[in-house]
Amino acid sequence: MPFIFRPFVLLFVALFLSAASLVSADAPNGAQSYSSAMQDAQAAIANQDYSAAFNSYLLAAESDSTQAAAIAGIMSTLEQNTPSSIDIATLLKLPTSGLPFDISFQNTEAGSEHSLYKTIFIAPHDSLPNDQEDPVENWPFGSAVYVYTTHNGIKANLLCTIYYQTTDYVDLAHRIGSLLAVIDNTYIEKMQASRADNHSPFNVWLCSTAPVSNGGEQWQNNIYFYDIGDDRSSIEWIREIAHEYSHLAFRPVGGQYTFPEAFANGYLGERLLVRWLDRGAAGGIPSVEAAWKRTFGGYPNFEHLLITPAIAEYTSHGLSKAELGRRDGTGMRYMIGMMLYIDDTCGSASVGSILQSIADQHSSDPNLLFEPARIALSKAPKDVKPHQPASHIKKIVTKN
Repeated sequence: MPFIFRPFVLLFVALFLSAASLVSADAPNGAQSYSSAMQDAQAAIANQDYSAAFNSYLLAAESDSTQAAAIAGIMSTLEQNTPSSIDIATLLKLPTSGLPFDISFQNTEAGSEHSLYKTIFIAPHDSLPNDQEDPVENWPFGSAVYVYTTHNGIKANLLCTIYYQTTDYVDLAHRIGSLLAVIDNTYIEKMQASRADNHSPFNVWLCSTAPVSNGGEQWQNNIYFYDIGDDRSSIEWIREIAHEYSHLAFRPVGGQYTFPEAFANGYLGERLLVRWLDRGAAGGIPSVEAAWKRTFGGYPNFEHLLITPAIAEYTSHGLSKAELGRRDGTGMRYMIGMMLYIDDTCGSASVGSILQSIADQHSSDPNLLFEPARIALSKAPKDVKPHQPASHIKKIVTKN
């Protein structure tokens, strides 16, 4: 996280809250619960355990939501050291009004009303007390939404914090957070492996302008989307979000490619993730459209332009050390086509294990993909036909 650690600020808040939360020894149970929760929060802050502090402040607010100290503690923890996990049961017991922030729950998989896979948004009503500056351009961002996901219905883990510059983009911030949750579930479901960043929370910066050109980029645990007011098709937004996420989630491959980027994991990941969604991963198209609130209808064009040529590049050569060793745009396309072909013929778990194999060698050299790819392909069922178009693509072709 990019927050600057300010222990003296938190200590001051803790001391202030301690004074505000004192109650008499014969206070009623509610006041005792409040006092106990506040004391627990202060002890957690002293130990720099901000998730425990946040959950204790939630308990205090549940006991007595009229106490400003508990609400102040929640807000200061959110804004200065965002908790990595929160207790859902306590969150659900908070009052539905009168708080300086909104809490909303959204099923990650469309149509699954009782699904444990949920996205939770905590969105302060007001701007941040102090503008947050991004770590690359040092641009000011006045608002934030905190995006949590849960897979068990008990604890929710921080997926990302989304910063935006004006209230015009609050809806976009929520939509991007929702889609990132679906994409993250897709990665977990299909790769059967941990993310390259070990599921660390990351930051998303929604920028009104761009330093050079529009699009996006990734730096450390930050992903940027530039010129967000410019027109983009829905499928281009989905591709771009999946691309930047993939720089965090997928193991690095390359580093010496000359075009279109030095590392290939962004392009490889976007093609795998978007195709997996089309094929039903994490609830498939209904989940994408429920989260993104826009159409996924541009996928056939995505497949025609980005999937089919890559697989054709691979199948025209077969498994080749020479092609895998190329570092130009054709070499990247060949490598991506090989991994898409392996996904089709060997399964998505094979993709995860092959990428992990070069990470285990502390390398990102695409040449090291050759041997694990050869072994995986040698074990592939002989009757599998790779790259079967999705059913809705067949219908489009038939109509024409």
